[in-house]
Amino acid sequence: MSKKVRAKFKCTQVSIFEYGKVIGLKPSFQAKEENGDFSKDTLAGEMQIQVDNKDGKAWDFFEAGGEYYLDFTPAPKTEVDAAKKPN
Repeated sequence: MSKKVRAKFKCTQVSIFEYGKVIGLKPSFQAKEENGDFSKDTLAGEMQIQVDNKDGKAWDFFEAGGEYYLDFTPAPKTEVDAAKKPN
């Protein structure tokens, strides 16, 4: 079994500030077949990211109303993560 969950998000906000952009995303629940397990198991959600590099790929990538896939896969723990592990 693959340890991967794909979610489709809709961009609900692109706000430009002097320090960069804030991008708001919410799950797209209209796409139940596309969203598969994510929309079946997730009732609500929201994500907000800040983009501050005007020359980077993300600056012009997101558009309000656009839809985007987000793939969740397990990531290996780093040494920093292991150091934070409670005793």
